Formats: sequence, structure tokens, C-alpha cells
Amino acid sequence: IQMKCLLCHGFCFGNDYWENLIPLLEMECDFFDPSKKYDSNQEYVGIGHSIGFQKLNNSGIKFKALIGLQGFVNFCGNDSNLRQTIFENLDKMTHLFSRNVEKSRTSFFQACKYEKQCNERDNLEILLQDLETLRHKYYHCGCNSLVIGTLEDPIVFSKILKDNFLHCSNVTLKFISGNHHALGWKDAKIVAQMIHEFLK
Repeated sequence: IQMKCLLCHGFCFGNDYWENLIPLLEMECDFFDPSKKYDSNQEYVGIGHSIGFQKLNNSGIKFKALIGLQGFVNFCGNDSNLRQTIFENLDKMTHLFSRNVEKSRTSFFQACKYEKQCNERDNLEILLQDLETLRHKYYHCGCNSLVIGTLEDPIVFSKILKDNFLHCSNVTLKFISGNHHALGWKDAKIVAQMIHEFLK
């Protein structure tokens, strides 16, 4: 059976986030759909950006490998000061998105340094659900994983990734330089190379 790749984008992004990375993966790719039943005989590699990694981690799919691009399982971290700060940020974001979703998304993309125009319509219900899910603490599923972060990510701090994964023996954590939150889109070549090396 040929390995298949399941992609899951981050909060606010759309499937066009993956357009630079897909041609470099050399695998059949599909976008993750939580309502779909996945074939247990198929070998899947999951690649999740940001909360997309958490969604794949929690999906119950038996992955051959999981890749996180600025991905986490516990966004608020375990450190009480960190949790407090992030909870306050989530309160602000929930308020802003509830008031004006399009304006909020534009500001969020500016903070992510993601210059692409998103053509997909916002589903406020899903966005608010994601913001709520970010408050919950989940645990890594135990699958062999590679998590790549940027050192100065303004959205998912490197501190969060270290907090989530440094103690996990089956997670390889790597950082590249950068101050943006759009790894798979901005640094597709580097990311593809790291994924290929990991999957070898």
C-alpha cells in the first residue's frame, strides 16, 4: 500500500495554506475531514499546522508518522504564568472574532506574516469552537512524530512547543529561524526536506 498524506491546516487558514508544500511531498495528499471514516488498512502520514496537529493527534487514526508545523497538543502549556497569559489572549481573540470575523482574520494573518489572500468564507462557529478547544489540555498520542517550529513564532511560542514535547521520547523537536506562523507556506522547501529526512 502506498503511503498517503493527510493534511490539516491551522486556525483561520484554509487548504490553500498547503499549496507550496504539496508539490514537494512526493506523496498522494488529501485534506483531513473529521466527519470522514478513514481506512484502517491505509498507511497515513499526518501533517498538521498549528491546531491542525492537535486535531490529527486526537483523531484516533493510526498514523505511521505525525508531523507538526508549529503544532501543539496543549496550547496553553503547563506553566501557570504561561497559561494565564494565553487564556487572556484567547479571551481577547474570542471577543474580537465574535464582533468582526473578517477584520479579525486580516489582523491575525498580519500577525502570522501570511500575505496570502484567503478565498474561503469564514465559518464563525468553527473558529469559535477552535478557540474553545485551545483551552483544553490534550496529550501526545504516542505516534512517532516530528514537530518543527520557528524560533520567534508570534502565535505558538517556541516555549509552548518545548513545554509540550521535550519530555516525549517519540517526538523529535526542531526549530528553524523565523518570526512567522506560516511554516508550510513560507518555508516549504526546508520543511519538505526535513519531512523526507524524518520519514526515511
